[in-house]
Amino acid sequence: MTASLVFAVLASFGTSALAQAGTHAISLDTGLPPGSLSQDSPEAGLEEKLEQFEQYLAYMQRELAIPGVSAAIVKDQELIWAQGFGYADVEAERPAAPDTPYEIASLTKTFGSTILLQLVEQGKVDLDDPVSKYGIFIKSPGVIRVKHLLGMTSQREPGSVFIYNGNRYALLQKVIERASGRPFSALVIETILDPLKMSDSIPITMVDQPAYARIRERLSIPYGADGTYLSQFNPAAGLVSTAPDLARFDIALDQGRLIGPEAQALAFTAQPLSSGDPPVYGLGWFVQEFQGTKLVWAFGYDSFTHLYVKFVDQGYTLIILTNSTALGDYVCTCDWSVMRSPAVLAFYKLFIRDMGLNDQVDWNADEAAIALQLQAAREAGTLEIARQELYDRYLSYWLSGRTAAAQELIATYTRSFVTAAPPAFTAQSPLVQIGQVGNDAYAIVEFTLAQDTSVDIYAVGEYYQYNMGFIAQEVDYGGIEDVSSGELIWEMTPERALPAGGCVINRQETDRIDLAAGTYRLHYRTSMFHSFDDWWLCLPPDNLFWGIALYPVGGEVSVTTRDIVPTPRDERLASLNCWNISCSTPAISNLEYGILWTCLGILLSVLVAVPVLRWRKNSRGGATDRAWRWTKFAGWVAWVNSLLCSLIVLLLMKMFGLEYLVMNPIIRVSSEPATWVLAGFSHLCIALTIVQAVMAVLAWKGQQRSLAERLYYSLATVAVAGYLVLLGTWGMIVALF
Repeated sequence: MTASLVFAVLASFGTSALAQAGTHAISLDTGLPPGSLSQDSPEAGLEEKLEQFEQYLAYMQRELAIPGVSAAIVKDQELIWAQGFGYADVEAERPAAPDTPYEIASLTKTFGSTILLQLVEQGKVDLDDPVSKYGIFIKSPGVIRVKHLLGMTSQREPGSVFIYNGNRYALLQKVIERASGRPFSALVIETILDPLKMSDSIPITMVDQPAYARIRERLSIPYGADGTYLSQFNPAAGLVSTAPDLARFDIALDQGRLIGPEAQALAFTAQPLSSGDPPVYGLGWFVQEFQGTKLVWAFGYDSFTHLYVKFVDQGYTLIILTNSTALGDYVCTCDWSVMRSPAVLAFYKLFIRDMGLNDQVDWNADEAAIALQLQAAREAGTLEIARQELYDRYLSYWLSGRTAAAQELIATYTRSFVTAAPPAFTAQSPLVQIGQVGNDAYAIVEFTLAQDTSVDIYAVGEYYQYNMGFIAQEVDYGGIEDVSSGELIWEMTPERALPAGGCVINRQETDRIDLAAGTYRLHYRTSMFHSFDDWWLCLPPDNLFWGIALYPVGGEVSVTTRDIVPTPRDERLASLNCWNISCSTPAISNLEYGILWTCLGILLSVLVAVPVLRWRKNSRGGATDRAWRWTKFAGWVAWVNSLLCSLIVLLLMKMFGLEYLVMNPIIRVSSEPATWVLAGFSHLCIALTIVQAVMAVLAWKGQQRSLAERLYYSLATVAVAGYLVLLGTWGMIVALF
């Protein structure tokens, strides 16, 4: 059922439709000034718009099978509407009220940003400070600064690309606590929750305390993902709040009661990226423009899905909290646009553009009728809105499993919005190309040049940046092989690829190279999904090309081509069809792994060698009692140190994986007592290593042990010191201090 039909059907049902949709109109004490609710609003037509949007959300909750929804709308720093739909607890039939508490997941990032910017205003933090100043050490090709963590641009070359990474964002807790001298949770309560009387908001780690029983008893059950709450609270996630409490936060933010105008403007400005990618994220907030309207927004996705959207210039804020992940399926790392959410698009059309909920185009009509309606939208200046309506409808069909209908819409989109024109730099036909490549394919075209030739390369593929930065590589990409050497002489890379339109993971790359006369092969590989004619949760690129093409520079060129049926031996492009860290550029080099395993091997040998030596040499020989005791002491220091150091790295490998920890180091903060235990073991290992080094020096001054024993003890000391230095360069030791 379309959005226009939804409204028509609900309107025809009259007020009974609201009850059927599970709307719960519960009396709400907002604690805000009188006249802030919709019935007192002087804005003409606002009542009607609120009623229409309420009906829309009621239908959305039922259609997407969301157990419970709570929502609020702020206009010009006043809460004008709040409502609940469905159930906070389905089994207990407890309704979702306007003020039902939810664990708000990544909406917490807006609070983390606010606290940090307060410290910036107080002169306690500089956004250009290296994070190492605050005890955070991350292996990186450049200097990672506070602004890079806050703006999620700390991966790869800092400041070059945006990769959404909540774990990196959580590291800001150490910056905040080092700079302020206070636990992050205490700062949130003292500077935001208590002053704003956000009485239904509390860190998830405190919700079981008797003082917050009123919140715990009303807390919404999570029905998405694994159905659990987060177990920690940090600047990235873990706050419990309600729609009205978030409205209080929003109003105070806009009134300048939390941070000043300059800091807010900085937070609400998308940070430029040195890679040339379009900027999408400010400091704790996504930032985008749609049809000249600036949107600043945040979303939360765990066992819940939430949206917090500010229409900055119009003074509107929309807050939607849900207890499932259905709404979150529309927000995708493949395309950072909040307008993908049908609820946000409906709100925009209704409140910002005064358009009503009906689609502008009947997408089921014939091509001629659709073309006429699109022309009318173009003349009215609303063509981009029509495009977004089609996009959101496509997502709804795809997510609900109606793939045939989704494919029909993509065909309509292609006819209406996509051109098949060649790249702008050429009017010539391609010399050789591989195009329109489907899913999970490998294509090769061999070509022979009779003369030296300069060619322009045009390649379009997919560059997927998965959450936490696990994937930061091309997964649909092309290359050129010199047959004489069997080596790739050109390959599409993330560093050079730019947006190709449609959505952010569609990437294009142009280049010019000189090819000597000879035989070459054009290669192209695709992943398991999101390729030509199967665009997944995305739209196709603007010119509908998916592959690699070579264009001659300067006129006609003699070339012969032949298609190759590829065998595994022919393939030169690595497969990146995976969903884990192995797809990323390795965070640990082969040399570093070699050093690690060598050191660990020596440490493990100590665990065997020391007891054996003590058993075989239980006599003093010619040594004095004192020398004998010191020798035994030195041996057992080495044994204990080797055991602890080996256990630390083996446990970290088992629990997290070394590559993951190098990219997202553990830090010691107030909310993670377990890290204090790890820090204690690390400090003990460092102390024992110092003692062991002293004993190794003393062993060479005495003559109680054989040369072989002294050499072995020295080797073990060097191994444990090298091991700790290596972990320190990865941020696994220093960051614990």
